[in-house]
Amino acid sequence: MFQRFNNVQSSSKRSGPLDSLLRLFVGNLSLPIAIVLFVYTVLTIGTALYPVAVNVALSGRFLDLPVARWVGVTYFLVVAALLSVLGPVAGHAQLELAFRIGFATDKQIANSLNAIQYLDGLENKSIVEDLEMFRSRQSVLGEALARGYFALITLAVPCVILLSAVVTNLYFLLLLPACVPVVWAGVHAEKLAEKAEADMASDQVELAAIANTASKDSASTELRIYGATEWFISRYARIVRRWASHSLKANTSAVLLNEGSCAAYFLIVFLVMWRSITSHDTAGAIFAILASFQLYSVLSGVRFAYTDIARSRREYLRFCRIVTEVPQLAKEEQLFSIENKGSHVVLNEVSYSYPHSATPALNAVTVALPSHSLIAIVGENGSGKSTLAQIIRGVRRPTHGTVTWASTTRKPFVAGVPQHPSRWELTAGETATLPQLGNFGPFTNHETAMKASGAHQVVDALPKGPATRLGESWSTPYQLSGGQWQRLGNARGLLGANEALITIIDEPTSALDPFAEKRMVDAARRVVEESSCGGSVVVITHRLSSALRADYVIMLDAGRVAAQGKPEELLRGANPFSGLVHEWKLHKD
Repeated sequence: MFQRFNNVQSSSKRSGPLDSLLRLFVGNLSLPIAIVLFVYTVLTIGTALYPVAVNVALSGRFLDLPVARWVGVTYFLVVAALLSVLGPVAGHAQLELAFRIGFATDKQIANSLNAIQYLDGLENKSIVEDLEMFRSRQSVLGEALARGYFALITLAVPCVILLSAVVTNLYFLLLLPACVPVVWAGVHAEKLAEKAEADMASDQVELAAIANTASKDSASTELRIYGATEWFISRYARIVRRWASHSLKANTSAVLLNEGSCAAYFLIVFLVMWRSITSHDTAGAIFAILASFQLYSVLSGVRFAYTDIARSRREYLRFCRIVTEVPQLAKEEQLFSIENKGSHVVLNEVSYSYPHSATPALNAVTVALPSHSLIAIVGENGSGKSTLAQIIRGVRRPTHGTVTWASTTRKPFVAGVPQHPSRWELTAGETATLPQLGNFGPFTNHETAMKASGAHQVVDALPKGPATRLGESWSTPYQLSGGQWQRLGNARGLLGANEALITIIDEPTSALDPFAEKRMVDAARRVVEESSCGGSVVVITHRLSSALRADYVIMLDAGRVAAQGKPEELLRGANPFSGLVHEWKLHKD
C-alpha cells in the first residue's frame, strides 16, 4: 500500500490536484472496501427511484408501458432492506478507509518532517497551523475524504430523482428553477457559518485564556480579596455575548434564507400537484407528493454535502502544503576543517533572530569550544543561552556568521537534552532510553547514563521497575514529580555522550535539588574524562555553583558574549562574570 501511496505522491507533481486526490483515495482502497462502497453507492442512488416504484405499484404502468404492480413493491422493499443491512457495514468500511488514508498520509508527513534539520522550518506559521490540525486527530484527512465521497453520492441522488420525475411528468421541469434557491440557500448558509466560526476564533482564544486563569488555585481567592468577582463575571459575559453574536447572526440569516427558498419550492410543487389533481391523475398526484418531498429532503442536505466536499479539499490541500513545503526547508550541513586543533567547533560572528522578532537572540557571538572540557554557559533569562545551545546542536541555522566543525569525514554527533525534555508517556525504561532506537544507537553507556543522572533510583523505586507505565495515556498510569521526569530526561541526554564530540545539557538542574545538581555536574565531569574522542560537555545553567566547577565559562548578556575563559582566570580580573560571582558570594554569606 505504501509503495502505491509513494507513487501517488510522485505522480501528483505531474498531475492536477483533483487527479492526485483521486489517486490518493483509490490507492488506499482494499478490494473488500471497494466492493462494499460500490454496492452501497448503487443502492443509495437507487433510493431516488422510490417515487417511481410507488407509482408503478399504484398505477401498474411505467412510461405508458404495463408493468406488474408487484415489481414496484418488490423494488422498494429490496432496496430498503439491503440498505438497512449494508448500512453498518458501509460505515465500518468508511472508517477503515479513513484510517488507511490517515496512516498513509501521516507516514508521509513524518518522513517529510524527518528531513528538516532546523527548527526554523517547523516554526513557519502556516506549517504549524497545518500540523496542528493533523495532530488533533490521526485520521482527519481520511475522514474528510471518505465523507467527501459520500457527499458526492448525496449530490447525485437529487439529479436521479429529478430525472425520473420529469420522465413520469413533464411538469416536474418546473422544479428545476425551484431547486436553485434551495441549493443556493443551503450553500450560502454554510458559508455564513464558516465565516462566523472564523470571526469567533479570536473571542474563543480570549475565553480560553480567561477560563485558564480562573482555573488556577489562587484565582478565586484573589478575586474575593480584591472584590473583583463581579468585574470578572461581567467581563466574561461581555466576551461571551460578542462570541455568540457571530453565530446568532449567521443562524438568523440561514433561517431567513431557508424559509424563503422553502416557500418558493413548495409553491411550484403545489402547482404540479394541482395539475395532476385537475387531470384526475391520482397516481400522478401521489407521485408528485413523494418525489417533491424526497427531493426537498435531499436538497436540504446539500449544504452538508458542500461542507464535506469543501473540507476534504481543504484537508487535502493542507496535506499537500506540508509534504511539498517541508522538504524544501531541509538543508544539508556543510562540514569544514578548522586550524585550531584544541577546539571541536568554532562560532564566528554568529547572530540569530527569531521570526517576527525585532531584537536578535544572539548578536555577533564568537566562541571556540575547547575539546575535552566541561564548559558552562551562564547568563540571565533571555540572554541567549538556549539559542546558542541550539545553534551548536545544529537545530537552528545562524542568521549571520558561521559554525565550523573540526570533522570533515562525517556529520558530528552531538548528544544532550533540550531545556524542557519531553515527558514521553511510555514505560519508564523506554522513556529513559529512547535514543537507543535512533540512527546513532545503540549506545554502550546505558548503565553509566542511568546512574550518572540518578534515573536508576527513579526506575528502581517504581512499582514495576522499568516496565511501569508513566503518564496519563495508560489505564493504570503512574505519576512522577518534576524532578523525576528531569532525571529520566537527563539520562536520555547522556546516552552516547562517550561517543559525542559535544554533549549539551540545557538547564539540567532546573527541577533538581542541590544534591542531585552536584551528582549531575559530577556526571558531566566523568563524561569528559571517559570520552573516547576527546569530547566536551556544555552545561547551560543559571547556577554559579555549577559554572565555577567548569573548565571553561562563557557568559552571555543580551545575546552578546560578556566574558569567556577559564573560571580561575576570569575571577582574577575585572569582568561581568567575576563581578557576578563576587555579588553572589556576598549574598551567600
